Amino acid sequence: MIVSDAIINGVILSGVNFLVSVVVAALAYRQVFKNFNNTVLLSMLVRYLVVASIVWYKLTVYSKPEAMEFGLAFMISTFIFIISEIIVFHFSSNLLNLQNIDKS
Repeated sequence: MIVSDAIINGVILSGVNFLVSVVVAALAYRQVFKNFNNTVLLSMLVRYLVVASIVWYKLTVYSKPEAMEFGLAFMISTFIFIISEIIVFHFSSNLLNLQNIDKS
């Protein structure tokens, strides 16, 4: 089975968005709390605008079946990456105390 170009582009776009968020959050953790909020929120705004413009462009370029494949691949992979992002951030900040789970 050959995976279409639209599906690959959707997953890549979502993956790049995830990697940028992890890098920005890792850099922001090293800053003062006030700067942390500003950095993360500005990053979210910029990433939202860039990703929305790329998705809009891709949906206008692809035919209807390809646009559907791209949209579904992007949304599913975005959902998976958001869940992964939440787990990574909570694990790294130890907000849920995941490192000290009792294994008995």
